[in-house]
Amino acid sequence: MPKNGLISVEFPSVYDSLYTLNSQCVLSSAFPCGTYCEIVNSKMLIIRPNGNLLSPSLAYQFLMTNITNPNLKLSTYSFVITTQFNDNIYYKLLISRSSFACPEISVISVKTCTTFEVIIGAQNAFFETVYEISLICPSYIKEASELQIFLNWNPDPVQGVCTSGTDSLYSYQCAVTQQYQGAIQYTYLSSYLKAISPQKLISIKAKIKNGRIGTYSLVANVSYKGFTYLSTNSNRFFINSDTVQNLSNTQMTLKNYPINRAENAIYTLTIPKPAGNSVSSISDINI
Repeated sequence: MPKNGLISVEFPSVYDSLYTLNSQCVLSSAFPCGTYCEIVNSKMLIIRPNGNLLSPSLAYQFLMTNITNPNLKLSTYSFVITTQFNDNIYYKLLISRSSFACPEISVISVKTCTTFEVIIGAQNAFFETVYEISLICPSYIKEASELQIFLNWNPDPVQGVCTSGTDSLYSYQCAVTQQYQGAIQYTYLSSYLKAISPQKLISIKAKIKNGRIGTYSLVANVSYKGFTYLSTNSNRFFINSDTVQNLSNTQMTLKNYPINRAENAIYTLTIPKPAGNSVSSISDINI
């Protein structure tokens, strides 16, 4: 191979993008000084001699880091390595082209998280309240993995904002989403996670509208690019109160003393006692 040639290695299509994974190529010390390696597209790296001659009698090695193994059998896939006279990857003057088999990979099964706890702010049926979700999982969470919390009822789809006390979220945008598989409708809370180490607490808060009175347990799936690699069931929790009684402004009184502007004052809010065991919802207060 001439001094201005190059070597290219093309990954099979089932591998994730080398850009997304922030992959890196490291050459062994056998390569002449000045030779370098670079990733030129999502599935290809090249080695440029950069004016050096490679010896035909030496074995050259390079190391690729941050590669995620596909979770499927790779017996029908192969890597392709080429050498060429020139250094233009788009106008190739090939010297040689060959393929080599992918490494043997054991297909992994979906793992179960050790902790999945759900705490709800209010137990009233059909009432929007804060859901506190806690997860501890045995596997590394990949950056931008989707967390889906499947709901046993069907609240209306809505876009919202989630929060995290453990800085677990890749994006604060989250949504209650509905999806059909055949004739079956699934409703779930969707959010995206940061890269998270194994056994580290994941905590999320989101507003969700409760279902009808009953006992519930949720299912959480963590997936990356459509592949689910974690799944678990939550504790049981209860929706056991009546719907919320809405109070109008005419049913409430708000007094303040003193009434002078720009002075500290005491505000007293009086609301009637809710009927039965229902909880009151104050929809509007003007101060």
